[in-house]
Amino acid sequence: MQQAVPTREVRIPIDAGTLQGDLFLPEGFTALVLFVNGRGQGRHCLDDRTAARQLHRAGIASLAVDLLTPAEQQAHALSGKPGIDTPLLTGRVLDVVEWINREPSLRRAALGLCGVAAGCAVALIAAARLGRVVQAVASVGGRPDLAGPAVLAAVK
Repeated sequence: MQQAVPTREVRIPIDAGTLQGDLFLPEGFTALVLFVNGRGQGRHCLDDRTAARQLHRAGIASLAVDLLTPAEQQAHALSGKPGIDTPLLTGRVLDVVEWINREPSLRRAALGLCGVAAGCAVALIAAARLGRVVQAVASVGGRPDLAGPAVLAAVK
C-alpha cells in the first residue's frame, strides 16, 4: 500500500495578488517538478495530479500552482476569450521559481518544469530565461514549436 505524500497548500505573493498551489513533498526528495498548466489553473487538474503521483512514487516532489490569481481566473472565465496569455504566464512561472529559490526546504532540489498542453510553450520560454536553474523540461500534450525557434535553440 502506497503511503500518502505529505501535501502543503502554499500561497505565493506576487504583484497582482496571491497565487495558490499544492506542494507535494515525498520523504527524502532531491528534485521538484513545477507543473505549468496553460489554462493557468493547474492546482485542480486531474491529469497533472495523476502525473504527479508517478513522480512521488519515484521520490520527486511536485508543485501544482494556479498561475492566475482567483480574480484573474474569474475575469478570464467571464470574458469567454479562448487561448492563453503566454507572457503573463511566463512571468508567473518566473515568480514561482523565485519563490522556490527562497524556500529553504526547496531551493536545493533539482528543478524541472512540466508543461501541460498550452503550458508547454510557457515552460520552455521560462526554462530559456532561467538557464541552468532548470534541469529538465517535459511536455505533456503540448506544442513546443509555439515557443519559437530562438527559445528552442536556447534550451539545452
